[in-house]
Amino acid sequence: MSQYHLKTDSVGRKRLNLQGKVYNPGSQQFLLDQGLKKGWSVLEVGCGSGTMTSWLAEQVGKRGRVVCIDNSSAQIRATKQVVKKNGLKQVECHELSVFDLDQLKEKFDLVYSRFVLIHLDDPLNALIKIKDRLKTGGRLVINDMLNSCSFCYPGSPVFDQRRKILEQFSIKNGLNPNFSLTLPEILRKIKLKILNESVFQPLLTTPVNRKLLTLIFYEIKDKLIALNILTASEWELFMRDLEKIQKDTSYFVTLSSMHQICIGK
Repeated sequence: MSQYHLKTDSVGRKRLNLQGKVYNPGSQQFLLDQGLKKGWSVLEVGCGSGTMTSWLAEQVGKRGRVVCIDNSSAQIRATKQVVKKNGLKQVECHELSVFDLDQLKEKFDLVYSRFVLIHLDDPLNALIKIKDRLKTGGRLVINDMLNSCSFCYPGSPVFDQRRKILEQFSIKNGLNPNFSLTLPEILRKIKLKILNESVFQPLLTTPVNRKLLTLIFYEIKDKLIALNILTASEWELFMRDLEKIQKDTSYFVTLSSMHQICIGK
């Protein structure tokens, strides 16, 4: 498995929680459209800081069950705190890699994963592991990013630079910034059929949400410099110009598209 290149501490969770606020509405509506309902058993692969875990538990109700995994102990602790605060006894959390899913013997009505596969160097093997946890007739819902599909209007050179830097960062770490576009071919290899597909594009309309334009670059500053993508002085200049876009509400700004796929077994 690839090393996860973003932070999972309190700094990373700040970004993840904010990211959840802008992407959760799209994820939630898509899941409901695929039939998520009371009484279902759900496996959440990559719970992060738990921004979707509580919602999933509320949808399946007390008769349902949510098992969430993450390979970060910090993320699992954060999710457990959220679950405990909300009194959701139908949730079970495990510090576990997707590649070790065979340690779970249970099969599920729904397996849900968001922004996980794009970080893996062996997504095919991960999907094989996930497939084995799915009941016959169950649903697998994958949400992943299309990093090249973000834009602002009027056009801005620094916004274009932002997109290119993130693409370079993925590529230099051996990853595909638009991995989700390869999913149909991978799914055919393991005989999984796409039932529904859509794209969700979040707009950054509030001062708080627009912080997502810059937050990630504080997390990866040192890595960008180590990978020779930016020098320290170039990073400072880039951030200064990007913060101008962030604060200027005359710009119509979006984040990366979220590719949503529902797969049947």
